[in-house]
Amino acid sequence: MTSQAKDKVPLTKEYIKKAFSYLEEVDDLDKRNIFFTKYMIEDVTWEITGRGHRLVGTRHSIAEHNAASFARVRERITSAIKFVVRNIILDNESRTACIELFGYSEQLDGERYDNDYSWTTQWNDEGKICFVRSYYDTNLTERLLDKSF
Repeated sequence: MTSQAKDKVPLTKEYIKKAFSYLEEVDDLDKRNIFFTKYMIEDVTWEITGRGHRLVGTRHSIAEHNAASFARVRERITSAIKFVVRNIILDNESRTACIELFGYSEQLDGERYDNDYSWTTQWNDEGKICFVRSYYDTNLTERLLDKSF
């Protein structure tokens, strides 16, 4: 007797919204990291689009993406970016979702660091993100990285 294939985790807008709700947390980083441990594979392919900025590139793990992107920005803001979902566009057949986000934080000099994001994501059958293509205001981020505090 062959073993039965595991059922796919149903991918719904509600499921995605719940996953991304952990990125709204900026004080309890253990809670925030649930997004990365429960809803994303460790060896995710994460692409930051563009050509004319420092954070552009494709990384092949959460750790690699964090070092190349999140950590560099985090050094210049007062807390982790609070990501709030604005909209979710979902194609169940391909298990692809586009998540529009607004990111809130404050720069070390007190100015706001508020950015619009769009993450095109691919989800595996276990309900985890295996691919991200990220779009955002790279000019704003470049200006932040250029500042000396």
